[in-house]
Amino acid sequence: MRILHLTTEFPPVIYGGLGTAVGGLVEASANAGMAVGVLLFGQTAGPGYGKFVPLPEAATNTVATRLTAGATIFEVSWFQGIESIAQIVARWQPDVLHLHSFWLWSVAQALRDRLRKPLVYTVHSLDRAEYELGQGPPECMTQWIGQETLIRDADRVIALTWSERELLKQYCPGVDERVRVVGNGIEDIDVPP
Repeated sequence: MRILHLTTEFPPVIYGGLGTAVGGLVEASANAGMAVGVLLFGQTAGPGYGKFVPLPEAATNTVATRLTAGATIFEVSWFQGIESIAQIVARWQPDVLHLHSFWLWSVAQALRDRLRKPLVYTVHSLDRAEYELGQGPPECMTQWIGQETLIRDADRVIALTWSERELLKQYCPGVDERVRVVGNGIEDIDVPP
């Protein structure tokens, strides 16, 4: 199984919990023997991961490297065209596209349409709940419009908790059959009693 994660955060690029969660999932998947890629979107493609091996057949501003965890990282720019990104992804040949940031929905949708691969979306936070229950800013409701569209259109939706699944059922009636609960993992550590 070849899984390509689409994200805006991946270690060492971490702004919050998303980067930590995606990093852990990618490492665990690679350790379990899966082929794992990360399509990391940033301001510009470039040296965030140290020494890169350029992809001669890809766009000149896209680079990849193999991490010790066994994941192939593709740093791409927000300004890069979808055709260039689709060529890179097609060459890597994923079986599944796994989206972690709804801001990348239009890119994920275009890749799914071009490559005819299933799209999984992990809901790391429901913006509507952030607004209604967490008293988040009004922008949450504007963002919810796009997130709801993604939730309704994804082939599979991952909720991190059972209570989040219940919110999904309430906010998006009819998606329950495609929702699975898979929590963020944590490493076992030796802790003195």
